[in-house]
Amino acid sequence: TSPLPLGNIATPYGTTLEATGGIEPYQWSSAQGSNPLPNWLILHSTGLIDGTPATQGIFNFTVQVVDSSSPPQIAIQSFDITISPYEGPGLLISGTVTANGSSVQGVVMAGLPEHTITNEHGAYTAAVPSLWSGTVTPTLIVYTFDPPSKTYPPVISNKPNEDYTASYVGGEQDDAFEENDDMASAKSIVTGTHANLVYLDKDWYKVYITPASVGKDLKVHVKALAYPDPNEYKDLDFAILNSSGRFLGYVASGSDDETLYISNLAEGWYYINIDYFSQNGAIYSLTAEVGDNFEIGYISGRVMDEQGQGIENINVELYGVPFDWNISRPLITTDSNGYYKICYVPGNYKVRFNLMSFHEYEIEFLDPNYIGEFYDDKSFFDEATTFSIVSGTTIEGIDAELVKGGTITGTITDPYGNGVEWAEVRVRDLSGRHIFRDLFSDEDGSYILERIPTGYFKVIVHPRSENHATEWYDDKSSFDEADAVWVESGQTSSGIDFQVGEGGYIEGTVTDTDGYVIQGIEVMAYDPTQINQIYIRRSAITDENGYYSIGRLPHGNIRVFFNTAGTHYVSEWYNDKRSFGESELVSVQAGQTTSPIDARLAEGGSIAGRVTGPGGNGLSYIQVNVFDLDGNAIRGALTDKDGYYAVDQIPAGVLKYKVRFRPETGNWAVEWYNNKTSYAAADPVSVAANQTTTGIDAQLADIGGYIAGRVTDSNGNGNG
Repeated sequence: TSPLPLGNIATPYGTTLEATGGIEPYQWSSAQGSNPLPNWLILHSTGLIDGTPATQGIFNFTVQVVDSSSPPQIAIQSFDITISPYEGPGLLISGTVTANGSSVQGVVMAGLPEHTITNEHGAYTAAVPSLWSGTVTPTLIVYTFDPPSKTYPPVISNKPNEDYTASYVGGEQDDAFEENDDMASAKSIVTGTHANLVYLDKDWYKVYITPASVGKDLKVHVKALAYPDPNEYKDLDFAILNSSGRFLGYVASGSDDETLYISNLAEGWYYINIDYFSQNGAIYSLTAEVGDNFEIGYISGRVMDEQGQGIENINVELYGVPFDWNISRPLITTDSNGYYKICYVPGNYKVRFNLMSFHEYEIEFLDPNYIGEFYDDKSFFDEATTFSIVSGTTIEGIDAELVKGGTITGTITDPYGNGVEWAEVRVRDLSGRHIFRDLFSDEDGSYILERIPTGYFKVIVHPRSENHATEWYDDKSSFDEADAVWVESGQTSSGIDFQVGEGGYIEGTVTDTDGYVIQGIEVMAYDPTQINQIYIRRSAITDENGYYSIGRLPHGNIRVFFNTAGTHYVSEWYNDKRSFGESELVSVQAGQTTSPIDARLAEGGSIAGRVTGPGGNGLSYIQVNVFDLDGNAIRGALTDKDGYYAVDQIPAGVLKYKVRFRPETGNWAVEWYNNKTSYAAADPVSVAANQTTTGIDAQLADIGGYIAGRVTDSNGNGNG
């Protein structure tokens, strides 16, 4: 591609990048760890760059293009875009809208031309004719603004920094689509964007697919615009169903900007259920589009049982590589014959079958009792096959054969025989590993655990009621003592009942080494077993006096961890121990308090740096681990999108450490600081209390390839 064309503020910009060689089609994206495009420009996977510039200057960014050969070829190139002052007719009025220091998107700047609206950064820009006059009034449902409006005499120059402050006053005010709280009352919408919607309860919408759109794709994009408290947690989830109420898809990442595609549409109504927002009163937009050119790719296949029969309603997900919980990802379900076709934007993904658990979600969903897995017949993300989705193409034959799950049932009661509701039930194998399937008891105390593989397991309940103790089956206080339950594929192990009694307490105070109390330290209770670190889901946060108290503990011994995440103190186990295995046991008695279980925490130091590739671009998702001089792993962190990392809470003083850089993905070589290939050769790094040792950088070599094979026994059976 030749030098990019110049642009101007407030003037639509568009250009298409080009490549030669390799095998078409090409897929374009921002290069890992590079300078991104300005937020007012978008790079499409086709190479199109478009948007409306909002800032003057020279903007450098780096893109990568991937061809369709196998293995794919990758080229990386940096570009500059020069944006000059506005040269169109008239003058510019621009500014931002914020609430509590955070940007507010979706504010209509009424009075300005061409329906001016704030973008995701709360910014707006509008061109007005010279000598234009008028009043601008920011408008967004459930918000007031300071100032409420601005009146302009005839404008003779640009007007930058025309800012407003927003205040949330939502209360119980809802949007014009109410009442639409269930499927029966879903409101009909046309395709396009519907902004300034308010979430106060579940919202339902429906869109009609006409005969002309049969076989095309439905794209639904739901995005939060503003919150009652912009500094609190932000998240949303939504589902799509057909007219018979069959669950077609769901998005449940940690993002508040979610997109879901449904392929091969049929004629009729499709229902959109906004199932969850982290804050009631959130303002959001919903966009529904129908088409066959969304720049997405497809993966298709069939999910069958051991007899080769298709299984309906198996959930199929795409997990991005590397995986990030806070990035939107799709989930769809298999049809009545077990077939599926999942679609999403180009990128690298792994396919999950029936591993999503919906017990923590309020969405009603048929949940087939089959053991979940990653493709191809793998139990864990790291083992699974990675697929590269390319726009406009379909990867076919990604099938799965699932085994029927076993079932555990029982009832949880108090000492008087009353059912205990909302007790969390969890299952662990004999190594202490958590089996993903867990749930909460019903109002009568009953529970049904499905999707359990064949084998022996131990079951634990964590009541949420006032002081019912955590308990292992059968009336045991620890993992080691717990009775094992046999589970078999397709069978039910019933009568796994619990009568939970009164719990015990521990309490104490957390201070620093000088005796000053520390607020905000999480104190966590663990099972005493040495087999695995089993958190028994009981914890407390120290108050302004450094005090904590934990109740609902099982009678017997526990281990206690002082978690200093978010502080500069060093985490430790009771009693002043570095590791779980070294920690002292704490005895707990039903109805009694064990005290004082105190901690004196030392200040720690940090190590920080940046990890880059041969070209100097930052590398994301590099695992950085710190080891002491005895070879014990101390702390770790992942690099961010620009390659930067910081490992904190490292014990300080006379100790020195060695640092390892290990890639989670890609063909980068493992390296020890400083450009060493082994622990023995690595340079030691000093750490001082409450200080950061900076410049612990690494530039990883590209090893260019890998080797693969299979290990078998003498009979040709694979050895895992």
